[in-house]
Amino acid sequence: MQEINLTNLPIFEYRTDWLSVTGNVPHIDYDRDKDIIFKIASKHGFSKMKDKKAFRAHNLGVEFRINKKRGTGESFLKIELQGRFFACNPSTHKDKILNIINLFWNEFKVTTPPKVSRLDVAIDIANASHTDIFPSFDDNNYIIFNNNDTKNNKIKHSKHYHDVDDPTRETAVTIQNSRYLLTCYDRIELLKFHENDESRNDYIEYYKKLYEGHDKVFRIELRLKKELCEYFNISFFADNRPLNESLKKSLAHFSHNRRIWDKNNFCYLNHIDELFHRSEYQSIKELISEVNSDINIEKLLFPSSESINSSINHIAKVICKQQPNIKQALLELNRQLANAIEYQSGKILENLNQEEKTLKLFGYTKEHQQRLQEEFNEYRKQLKWLESDNNVNTTIEEFLDMALDSIIQNKGGIYEENENGN
Repeated sequence: MQEINLTNLPIFEYRTDWLSVTGNVPHIDYDRDKDIIFKIASKHGFSKMKDKKAFRAHNLGVEFRINKKRGTGESFLKIELQGRFFACNPSTHKDKILNIINLFWNEFKVTTPPKVSRLDVAIDIANASHTDIFPSFDDNNYIIFNNNDTKNNKIKHSKHYHDVDDPTRETAVTIQNSRYLLTCYDRIELLKFHENDESRNDYIEYYKKLYEGHDKVFRIELRLKKELCEYFNISFFADNRPLNESLKKSLAHFSHNRRIWDKNNFCYLNHIDELFHRSEYQSIKELISEVNSDINIEKLLFPSSESINSSINHIAKVICKQQPNIKQALLELNRQLANAIEYQSGKILENLNQEEKTLKLFGYTKEHQQRLQEEFNEYRKQLKWLESDNNVNTTIEEFLDMALDSIIQNKGGIYEENENGN
């Protein structure tokens, strides 16, 4: 694919197209507190949705629901600000978001700061189609690389057809995995496709007026989920940065870790990097260091899929089922954990030389290699610290307290020491 000079194309202001925000409400139970919930909903013009524990104000483009978290059963409030909510001048979006969030947080006495679980960012480009700017993944000439581990991201690629005059003409493509959905489509054709839907009249009229004078408008719409929303969470809600800046930096954060590689021309697609403001990348660690807020940042982050807490809970369940001597089990666990850490750190060192060629091939820097070496050295340092009997004993005593709490929870809150104190 040839590089595109974006300066020749009219690009509309970047905008939010969907925002899902959650917060904990442990004091509310949907079944118990229906009357209160319905009263608040009615007060603000929301109606109960059929077959759902959700409420919608259709004219506002807002839905809310109260669900329970899997595992803990704790209630949480979820607000969805949909496309209709953002069908207005982007300069008003920040105030609209904060006003609706503050309203619901006050009404339901939400106990945690707003946490975004879905963010849709839209880029509209006039006088272009998706085939002009975005590559086709059909012929396997393009792949998306993850900057974190230099592996090809597993993605699903689909085509869509919304041309009412020519149903065989491709008007959109989607690229997705479990954490993001990238949709590239013809905006004018989609508006035509929905123009007989009376419920969308105000939405369609707004964009028709916005696109006036342009026969073609192409949209890149990126949906970020869960941990991919963390940059926006911190930038917008914790640090109160401008919405447009938070959107562009979120795109940059996404693009920094995921780039489209042209296998035929042996290069990245720089015009996609430019559209996603990749050069403005800032790490979350750097962002957090700049935040001037009393908000607990940890509450805005999502747990890693390799969470230590989930591993500890799994180990506690195994110990409970086998019912061994608790202290002996934890001593053995400590020994095996130290061996496993040494093995994994050894693998890092072993792979450094093999990674060097890959790092050079895909444009990684010496700094990346240095960071891996520093991580390995840190593992070694910790292992040496564990080799001291006193440190091991101290670590085990601390670990015992933490593990015992988890075991008590898995035993249903009942735990009795045997006569030996085991």
